Amino acid sequence: MRIVFSKDSKKIIKKQNKLDCKRLIDKCFSLLKNPFPTDSKRIVHPSDKFYRIRAGKHRILYKVENELILIIRIDKRSKIYDKL
Repeated sequence: MRIVFSKDSKKIIKKQNKLDCKRLIDKCFSLLKNPFPTDSKRIVHPSDKFYRIRAGKHRILYKVENELILIIRIDKRSKIYDKL
């Protein structure tokens, strides 16, 4: 398995303070061990199926395809679903 970050998710990670940045990166890489942890929730989008996990105030939307974990978006809870 490997992880691929979208451009938007990379930008959000870079803007965070050290603590939040580490939390987000650790949470993303924990998906390598278990892509469907117990705290993940399935989001049914009209065109696709995503999963969501929490990392502090932030939410991480991701998709699992074959041996690839695609990090679609990372943002605060109030903004995460706006651009889907």
